[in-house]
Amino acid sequence: FTVPFVTTNWESEVNPASEIIVHTALVDPSILASNGSLPEPESHFQFERVGVFVVDKDTLTSGGKLVVNRTVPLKVSKSAQQQPDSEKAEKRKAEQAAALELKKAMENVNPVDMFKTAAEKEKYSAWDNEGVPTHDAKGVEISKSAIKKLKKDWLKQKKLFEKNAK
Repeated sequence: FTVPFVTTNWESEVNPASEIIVHTALVDPSILASNGSLPEPESHFQFERVGVFVVDKDTLTSGGKLVVNRTVPLKVSKSAQQQPDSEKAEKRKAEQAAALELKKAMENVNPVDMFKTAAEKEKYSAWDNEGVPTHDAKGVEISKSAIKKLKKDWLKQKKLFEKNAK
């Protein structure tokens, strides 16, 4: 359908791309009846790696051609679903490169100064003697849980800075 919720006018909401007609499709002869005639309408078959199909009533009026409708598609394998397309892969590589650049840039930042950059000074107005913010930009004291998170970031930066200084 072309809409998320079908209304009473459902015939006009059918997706025109949902009907795929393949005039040159080949089907295994084992689906023919024992006398070689086309299978009866409403008979169902599973075509390998494609899905389950039902013989359409139009088979009787199609001039000896088999008409089938796919009722259930087969699931796509997880590996095929999880393979990123080139655009997603490029975006992820760019994000990883940016993160690596940021990490390299942070290697030279003293942890005492990490919350005192121009961007961080807009967020905070007071810091303790180690450089961890204690008050937000409006002068309101920061909560203990927020200070705990900031202290954790500060400790990571301290380890990174000390590792780079060696």
